[in-house]
Amino acid sequence: PPRPFLLPVKEEKMETEKLHEALQCTFVSAVAQQRQEAEAFVLQASKQPGGAKAFYEIAAAAQVNVGIRQAAAIRLRQIIAEHDDWNHVKSAVTPEEKQFLKTTALQVVATAPGGVRKQMLEVIRMMIRYDFPDQWPNLGKEIKEYLESNEPAKMSAGLFALRKLVKRYESMVGERRSEVQQMASYFFPLLAKLFAHVNQQSPEQTETVADFQKVLLKIFYSCNSAKAVPFIRDDPENLAAWMTAILHVIRQPVDAPSSANPNSSAWRAKKWAGYVVVVLMKRYSRAGTASKDYKQFQQVWVTKYAPQLVSACVQFLVSIREAADRNPGMELPGKTVCRFIEVVTAALGSKKLYAGLLPVLDAFVCSTVFPFACFSDADIELWSSNPQEYVRKKHCVMMMEQDFANPTFFSINFIAELCKAPAAFHDKGVPMRFLQFLQKVLEETKDPNDLALNKRRYGAFTCIGALKNVAGIREHFETVAPAHVFPMYSSPFGFMRLSAVWLISRFGSMEWKTAGNLETAVRANISLMKDPELPVRVESGMALQKLMPNKGAAPVVKGALHEIVTTVFGLMNEIDVEELVSTIEVVIALFGPDLVQESVSLTTTLIQHFFKITAGGVEDMDTIAAGEGCISALCALVQALDDKPDASIALQTACLPLLERLFTDSYSIFFEESVKLVSLLASCTSRTFSPAFWNVFDVLYAVFTKEAKDTAHDALVPFDNFISNDPVGFLTDMERPRKLKALCHMLLTEDYQENEQNTAPLLIDTMLQHCKEHHERLDQMVPEFFDVVLGRLTGRKARVPLKILLCNNILTGFWYNTPLTLQYLESRGATAAFFDGCFALTPKYVRLSDLKTLVLGFTSLLEFRLASGGAFPVYFTADVVKKMTDLCLACVINRHHAAVAIEKEYEDLEAESSEESEPPIGLGGDYESDGDDIAGGEDDDAALAELFRQARSTAVQDDEEDTRDRFDMLENEEDDAVTSVIDMVSEASFFKQYLNKWQTADPAAAAAFIAKTDAALLQSLDPAVEFGEKRAKEALEARK
Repeated sequence: PPRPFLLPVKEEKMETEKLHEALQCTFVSAVAQQRQEAEAFVLQASKQPGGAKAFYEIAAAAQVNVGIRQAAAIRLRQIIAEHDDWNHVKSAVTPEEKQFLKTTALQVVATAPGGVRKQMLEVIRMMIRYDFPDQWPNLGKEIKEYLESNEPAKMSAGLFALRKLVKRYESMVGERRSEVQQMASYFFPLLAKLFAHVNQQSPEQTETVADFQKVLLKIFYSCNSAKAVPFIRDDPENLAAWMTAILHVIRQPVDAPSSANPNSSAWRAKKWAGYVVVVLMKRYSRAGTASKDYKQFQQVWVTKYAPQLVSACVQFLVSIREAADRNPGMELPGKTVCRFIEVVTAALGSKKLYAGLLPVLDAFVCSTVFPFACFSDADIELWSSNPQEYVRKKHCVMMMEQDFANPTFFSINFIAELCKAPAAFHDKGVPMRFLQFLQKVLEETKDPNDLALNKRRYGAFTCIGALKNVAGIREHFETVAPAHVFPMYSSPFGFMRLSAVWLISRFGSMEWKTAGNLETAVRANISLMKDPELPVRVESGMALQKLMPNKGAAPVVKGALHEIVTTVFGLMNEIDVEELVSTIEVVIALFGPDLVQESVSLTTTLIQHFFKITAGGVEDMDTIAAGEGCISALCALVQALDDKPDASIALQTACLPLLERLFTDSYSIFFEESVKLVSLLASCTSRTFSPAFWNVFDVLYAVFTKEAKDTAHDALVPFDNFISNDPVGFLTDMERPRKLKALCHMLLTEDYQENEQNTAPLLIDTMLQHCKEHHERLDQMVPEFFDVVLGRLTGRKARVPLKILLCNNILTGFWYNTPLTLQYLESRGATAAFFDGCFALTPKYVRLSDLKTLVLGFTSLLEFRLASGGAFPVYFTADVVKKMTDLCLACVINRHHAAVAIEKEYEDLEAESSEESEPPIGLGGDYESDGDDIAGGEDDDAALAELFRQARSTAVQDDEEDTRDRFDMLENEEDDAVTSVIDMVSEASFFKQYLNKWQTADPAAAAAFIAKTDAALLQSLDPAVEFGEKRAKEALEARK
């Protein structure tokens, strides 16, 4: 009968026998309730004192079933891994258990079977991470005792534990590197002797010997990666022993049974020998790569050891290639071949090693390396049996992306290194002879049905494509293409049709001297998108994106635009390949305006494809990349049709099903792309959004209020576009302004970084500017926004950029509705405090947009004062009014000077095609100066400087933080991302109109101001007006 498993009380000592019974029950019990109780017991035991030791005892018990032992070892590993540090206060492992585990863990590794040993080694790795060396100082001594044992099991356990120990230091630098150097000095003489002993055990490599060799090489690799080789460098005898052992592994033949299994320990040992030699070659073979301390070692390495190792690698590659030619179905040890090709590639950079290779180099590259680039029997098998898998595995190689297990990539890389601009010591005839060899391969046969020769031709195409940047190849290619590539478009072998398409795409961007050749290639490419073979169709769809940007291809592509789009979408439904989406994106970017008629169907198809590829979740990188590609293509389509209002509205409607899904938790990985799509849809020229699309505003609000900690900076553009492009729609439902206020209140009152808080005042500014013409709908809510602004200004300390943005909200308020804003300040008793603070901040007003806001706000207030007939708050004395007027005049003229200078500099940069970075948007000058310095540069005339000094007489002095803020203000032009109405207003004209009204309403006061102001400054006002009106008109036209 089922036995109930009672959960242990915390004070109760864990019973190993009962825990063993529970583990066994989880394996064999057919009663669900009993199995669930046992699982709950095991889980609770993991959290109990004594649990770790009990699991260990079960894992170590030889009489226990292997599966249960492994389950216990896994649970033990999970207990230790529960915290980043098992010395964590909440760790369930007691100090006594920790000491027990450290004392006995190696014993289990020595006696346990493979699965249990693997888990226990992970336990040792984590204990090393937590406690070595401070709390486990005798680990090195224990490992050495095991290594010195005559028992193979103990020696093996010591080696595996040492590998876990040194691997921890692979990527460490500084002081921790010295620790692994000490370990290398301690262990390497013993390991060298052990390696030599292992190599002498049998002339035939057994799996046991190969396992020893593999772990010894891994230890050397880890220490060498951590640059822990001073001991070897300074001990010639030890160095010789290691190099002899490594050379033995490379040269040692592999028995026939093992050669049929490239994943056997024998091949893995060779692979790790390759890894070791690759690191040494890259670090010491090329002149100038070694540090000063290793110059002598480098000389010994290049002279004595590297030639033997390179020669052994060449011999191995020749023998494995010959074996593959004799046995067509032989599976190659890909990673091993790749490492050895890397070794020989590195030798090309060394004068001495290159000289040693030269006698065999021609034969090696043509007979050994080139065949790895050819179409293989394994490729044919994969193409025939699983074309989808062929596409997944092979198209990246054709795009020359790195694959560490594919000999094709490394053989092509070797050929590219051989043929690129040669070093002074290179034989320049070698690349030429190889190119002649490729020419002969292309001319070998005219028989289209010869499989063997077409496989070689495939290799020649691959090599030519890899060498496209080698001098002379491009110039010669247009002669090669009609004679040897174009005929392959009709080859009976699908892989040759694919290779022809790929090769032409590699040269697609070049300028073709004969236009007919490019047209032939493009037409053939479009035709092959309907090829019967899936890999050919996919390659043709991907290759088209490389050909379309060529101006000579445009007429052909335009004539077949509908066919291209339809066919690519068909391929996307057939197979998920990210580059096909990229092809659609290129089509839209280049020919978007020609796709108006089918824009909705394009959008619908892209959305359906997105739903299809994400139906199984969005956890793997391929799905994420493909999904991002779909959204990017939609963004490109929206941008291409931005000046087509009817099409834009249709796209908004078509995208609604996608947007509803994108802003759910399941699709949060696409958040940034989704925000960009919404922003573009909301920036279209329709200026009126449907109620359904306005629902997206509510969705955005919910998302940003929920996830604002991570996304606040992304809220600016979409909300700005909604408000600026359809202010009437924004005000149709007053819940929208309330939600905007709630979002701004959250950003300004909760714990956010100030660069995230900047979003709030920028959005408030957008609302006030764009709703000015409809202010009667918004006026009732404006005081609530101002409460949020004043609350932050008078609350906790804020840096200068945020203060200016908040002050700008009130200044924009004066331009939006002067009496309402002034009444608000008076009702809150904040008039004097606000203006005193604003005057103090004026030295920090350096951005052009801030200066314009200040002029418009102050001028609106001054104009309202004229119209008020004297009934005005007592704060505005004659001195205050004069200060405002002085500031407005100074800002208008100085802003004009800066804008003209920046415009001229942009024109000069454009004329010179300069690659220098653009100047910051601002006034120029020394922004590290004290607060009393003028905002302009040293070229401003004295009268303007004096006017600034008078106007800013109440300015506060800079402190160190404020000086830093001024740089932040120049570097962080967040308001460049928003749509500004005041760009379409000339602040100079606005101010001059006020002066004219002032002269009419109060001639005496106006005359007094003019008399006290330098005549040259007043004369500068007219050019500023003319320039400002011109810029405002340009902004208005751009807006239209």
